Amino acid sequence: MNDYSAFIFPDKLVSPINNYSCKRITKQNIEQFGFTSVENLWAKYPKFSLVCNATENSRRTNLKIASNKSQSIAKARRIQEYNLSPTICATCKTAMPYEKRHDKYCSSSCAAKTFNSLRSKESREKQKNSIKTFYKTKIKTFICKKCGEEFQTEQNKFRKYCSSKCRLFPLIKKKHKIIKENSIYDLSIFVSKKKTAVIKFCKIALSLPEDHQITLDELEKVKGIVQQHLDSGLTPKEIQHIYQIKHSEFGMFIKDCLHLKLRSLSEANKNYCIKKYGPITDEKIKYYDECKFLFSVKLFPIIPGFELLNMFGMYHPINNPNGVCRDHIISRAFGWANKIDSKIISHPANCQFLQSIDNVKKGSASNMSVDELLLRIEKWDDGQMIFLKNLQSLPKLPFSVQLRQRLSEAGKRLKSITNGFINYKIPKTESIPDGFWQGMTHHSKMKN
Repeated sequence: MNDYSAFIFPDKLVSPINNYSCKRITKQNIEQFGFTSVENLWAKYPKFSLVCNATENSRRTNLKIASNKSQSIAKARRIQEYNLSPTICATCKTAMPYEKRHDKYCSSSCAAKTFNSLRSKESREKQKNSIKTFYKTKIKTFICKKCGEEFQTEQNKFRKYCSSKCRLFPLIKKKHKIIKENSIYDLSIFVSKKKTAVIKFCKIALSLPEDHQITLDELEKVKGIVQQHLDSGLTPKEIQHIYQIKHSEFGMFIKDCLHLKLRSLSEANKNYCIKKYGPITDEKIKYYDECKFLFSVKLFPIIPGFELLNMFGMYHPINNPNGVCRDHIISRAFGWANKIDSKIISHPANCQFLQSIDNVKKGSASNMSVDELLLRIEKWDDGQMIFLKNLQSLPKLPFSVQLRQRLSEAGKRLKSITNGFINYKIPKTESIPDGFWQGMTHHSKMKN
């Protein structure tokens, strides 16, 4: 074979006579190349390339691109012609794509439906029995290469080790090579080095040296200590302060890294209230229920802040978050701490309307002394009498469905009494005072 590697290069052709270089030999430059014609060149140097390798490759690539374009255009035409009259599946009678134009069925399920319909019951039973015998395996005993114990498994499943611990032991041995007293440790008892935050916290909590390797037993011990702190009522911030740990979100560390359950929002609020106000007993719950306002909002427009009610409406966490709430001027917490009667705290004279934001800011504070509240309660009857006489001239608010339900529930606990001048509603458990009787007097028949 002729070797012209000294004259033919990827980017040029060099003349073996006068060292003239060019990319392609043509009739115009054959004389400059040192020959009279191409036949003269091939007579002296048979099969000498007329084109360098780079131009030859580019020519081939251009031919390939052109052929690919023509093939894609021809394929697109064939697909358009096929879509006019496509082949139809013999089972489901749907048109099949161009790639499956030579097939009879669109899928294996359609083919199976037709072939299974032609089969007899005997052939199906033979197939079931053959499958059962093929997949039927026998139990065989093996010996573990690590511990030497015998274990049983299926015959077609060859296993060298009895468990995952024995299987991973050689890998651990090769990777770590921890040797002490000519015996290799089982590294499954240690905490992974990737858990750096957990390892640091365990060393701080147990006051261990920095080069100590934390085991799983030590980690469980630390979890028990943190769980005792949580059960005793400490918050994650308080636990963080005890061990002097610099962590932005120590609660998330306890939850995600130590996998301990934290209190919910309601439980945390209860814990805060217990620390600040003492434990919540059944008597306290009864007292707070007795201190609730049971009167209708519409009946007492002389309550402070009634104009806010007309502007914003009653508070609802979803429908009306900017509404107003009925607030105790002397709070229930103050009444419970100072043993004030629940009837005084639940009296309408102790009520005021505040927006929900202002009510949250106020908290359990009190804006009035007990003596001032008692004076308001004494003067309340006169203001209430004026209100009932001029009921029609006062502004009215529409009754909502929830308000109607509350009024109906509150009305079941009360009974109406009158003395001919004014009507009252008192709880059913109380006795009727002197000069009053049960019933109501119409405003047209009231005595002046």
